[in-house]
Amino acid sequence: MADIDSITITLESLPAGRVAVHTSLAEPRPGERVQSPGHAMALEVLTWLNKQPNTAGTIYDPSQILAPTQKAADALQLVNSLLNPEQFGYSVSAEVRNAARRVLGIKGREGLAA
Repeated sequence: MADIDSITITLESLPAGRVAVHTSLAEPRPGERVQSPGHAMALEVLTWLNKQPNTAGTIYDPSQILAPTQKAADALQLVNSLLNPEQFGYSVSAEVRNAARRVLGIKGREGLAA
């Protein structure tokens, strides 16, 4: 194994108590080799999930590996821009900047009344 792989399995609640399963794995084909212990475990979990009576099905989508990572990076960039005076820092209230600080784990607050 050259690289450590990451496998995402997401459960989506649907109406009437159904659950859709989304995964970053490519759809498995009979006879295909298992690539890693994590891959084998993910296939076991997906097999179990698909046997549950309320499972609506599994959507195999390898592009899901990048989507959450990009969304998280975009969200972090937005939070940082709320504190940057050259972007949104002067446009938002102290309350919004304090919320951005909490998300980033920055101690300290501004605009507190005595």
